[in-house]
Amino acid sequence: IFVLSIVAAAIVFLIGYQNLNNQYKKRNHQMQIDYPSVVSKLNLLIGAGMAPRMAWKKMITDYEKRKKQIRYAYESGYPENRAYGEFGRRCGIHCYLKLGNLLEQNLKQGTSGLNQKLEEEMIHALEERKNMALRLGEEAGTKLLIPMFLMLGIVIVVLIVPAFMSFYV
Repeated sequence: IFVLSIVAAAIVFLIGYQNLNNQYKKRNHQMQIDYPSVVSKLNLLIGAGMAPRMAWKKMITDYEKRKKQIRYAYESGYPENRAYGEFGRRCGIHCYLKLGNLLEQNLKQGTSGLNQKLEEEMIHALEERKNMALRLGEEAGTKLLIPMFLMLGIVIVVLIVPAFMSFYV
């Protein structure tokens, strides 16, 4: 009983760890998909003349109005002077870290060149999104190989079994 309880506790721990790991991967995937839209919205609002702080606030209020599911890229909770840097570090993804640093530098140095940097970042983000879509398509094709071979096996059995049955009958 003692050994079984230790094994059961280990299994429960591993299942919890696996669920947490899956949630983390899902969160990172969702944030990488959202990154190009975050950068393009930010670039559009700043290009229209809004201050970065107001642009970020507008993006958050728009998100909260249409919030159907949690989008981790829009969730925040720090004062502005450290929110941008913490945002990038908390996300833990390189592209968000870079965006957070860009916005943090903007606070310290002013808005000169921010539009151009955001434009470059938006182009790079869209390229990354396209590459991610291609990679996911290739992974989906690879995952479909096993069912395809199983179906081929079934077709071969359906064709060969009647031939052998007629041969022996």
